[in-house]
Amino acid sequence: MPYNVGDVVDVWFAYREDGEIKVKERPAIVYKVHQETNHALIQLTSTNKSGKYPGFFVTKESQEGIEMGLTKDTFIHLEETYWIPEKFIRRLRGTFGEMGKIEKAMSDFNIKPKKEIK
Repeated sequence: MPYNVGDVVDVWFAYREDGEIKVKERPAIVYKVHQETNHALIQLTSTNKSGKYPGFFVTKESQEGIEMGLTKDTFIHLEETYWIPEKFIRRLRGTFGEMGKIEKAMSDFNIKPKKEIK
C-alpha cells in the first residue's frame, strides 16, 4: 500500500533492551517518502516529553488526535525520526494535517532523519 506524507501508521520499530535487539509495534507519522518503498517516520510516544525534546503533544480527544487515530495522548518526538522500509509498516491509522508545523520545527532544530533501519 502506498503511504503518503502525513499518514499516521503503525510500524515495527527495533530497539535495544538488556543487550538484545527487540521489536515493538508503535505509531508513527510519515515524514518523507523515497521511491515509494522507503519512508522517514517520526516516532510517537505516550510519554509527554514536552520541554525535554523538540516535538508536539496531542491529546487523543482533540480534533487532531481523532484524525490521527490516537488511542492515547501522544508526544510527536521529532528527534526520533528514522528511515524505514515500507515492509515494516503494518497499517494506516489516520492522518496528521499539520505537516507544515513539523517541517518548520525540523528546520528550526536542524533535525534530519536517522540512518535506515533494515
